[in-house]
Amino acid sequence: MISTIKHRTAPTQLLALKALEQRLPLDHPKRANVEMDLMKQKARFAGERRVNYYLAFLPKVMHYRLFYDLRLKDKHDVQLDTLILTTNYIVLLETKHYTEYSEINELSQQLHHKQNHTETIPQPLEQIYRKQIELGNIFAANQLPPIPIYSYVLFTSPFNNIDLTQAPLDSEQMIRIDSLPKTIEQLNHKNDYCYLTNQDIKSLSRLLLEMHKPHSKSPLEIYSISRSDLIYGVFCPNCKYSTLKRNHYQHHWKCLSCSYLGKEDHVKALLDYALLFQKQITNSEARRFLNIQSRDQVYRILLGVLGRPNGHRYSLKTLLHD
Repeated sequence: MISTIKHRTAPTQLLALKALEQRLPLDHPKRANVEMDLMKQKARFAGERRVNYYLAFLPKVMHYRLFYDLRLKDKHDVQLDTLILTTNYIVLLETKHYTEYSEINELSQQLHHKQNHTETIPQPLEQIYRKQIELGNIFAANQLPPIPIYSYVLFTSPFNNIDLTQAPLDSEQMIRIDSLPKTIEQLNHKNDYCYLTNQDIKSLSRLLLEMHKPHSKSPLEIYSISRSDLIYGVFCPNCKYSTLKRNHYQHHWKCLSCSYLGKEDHVKALLDYALLFQKQITNSEARRFLNIQSRDQVYRILLGVLGRPNGHRYSLKTLLHD
């Protein structure tokens, strides 16, 4: 039996990078860096979604509770791609989605990824080990029973050629995604003792959800980009980079480039504001960002999407799903 406790959604960081890439001028000096990081984030998310498919084939003898995209706030931030919780053991999966040749160096335990150039990712096993230790410390601090924790680096691309001939001895903790069901089956045979009761499972699930804190750092801060560098307005979903004009009488948006008409396109723009700037907005700020001069028009838009304000500020948190 499989129960998903925390579902996988598009990471806030990925959505924020998409918003930034669309609103950054083509000649901006930071644009190349943003585009490269966005490409990596898309590849990572694609790999993580492939994990969902293979988890559906887990052996049916165990009840698996799945947590996706956990970011636990403790002494150190512990970011977990996938956590599998059972009464007998816990599994951590760290996904790596590379489409070209990769090799593991025995001495440094570094992952060398080659796609037109060589990119070195430091110590993938050490990364997952640290997370395993931090998770164990969290359990101990909250007086939860000790339970075996297993961690794996999971290669998710079907096109990746991994060379493990120079890998360290513990390279069995680096597996291809199609080996995941078999790996879990082996853990089921190896761990026949029940460490956690159903009440422990409920307490632990509640603790993990309470400790989860979404990624909150704005990409503007990460890349040292000013708000004034960005393109404001509501973008056409067809042209992508053309901004729409608001017809106040017919209550729709129109693209002057392709004649697209839409009624709710301001919702995406307000989401961009929440991802890039802050999770609250005033009528004045919305007028500037949406490129609308009428206070009454913006009041009706904000009221329809966000409900009534708290004082002068409208909350944008309902647009976010993390």
